[in-house]
Amino acid sequence: MKQTKLIIPKSYILLSLKLEPKGILLKTSDASSLLLFDENTTSTGSSLVFPLRKLSNSYIISTLTPFDDSLDSAAQFAIAATKDDTQVSITFKMDVDRKIEYDGRAYRNGDVMHLTMHRLRTFQVVAHKADLTGTTISASYPAAVFSGNKCNRLDI
Repeated sequence: MKQTKLIIPKSYILLSLKLEPKGILLKTSDASSLLLFDENTTSTGSSLVFPLRKLSNSYIISTLTPFDDSLDSAAQFAIAATKDDTQVSITFKMDVDRKIEYDGRAYRNGDVMHLTMHRLRTFQVVAHKADLTGTTISASYPAAVFSGNKCNRLDI
């Protein structure tokens, strides 16, 4: 099996609560699988990437409660639009005393954030003190959604 390594510039790291043109579309005519790895000095992250035909219009986020209140530990999810004028609705699920602030508004448990996203635009939500499990995302067109935690630890 042939392997190709692509190095994505650090400038493609998503910023929280910003609509950004950072989506990447890889095209191939070969049967392929794609794994992403993010390595730094203190942690490693990975994602499995699906083909466009396997993407959905609706997702349920799965994260863990961040293990501490530092800026290094957070629950997070990201959305990448596949078509222009994609209408996205995010219904937040988090502890009632937590909030996400975006565009001059505070979003709390049960609140819905509406976004219009264009092809290959991304949007990331990072919550330093909240578990976002159960947050739902719906989109008018299929979108890619990634969720998990940044710098968390599991007590096993």
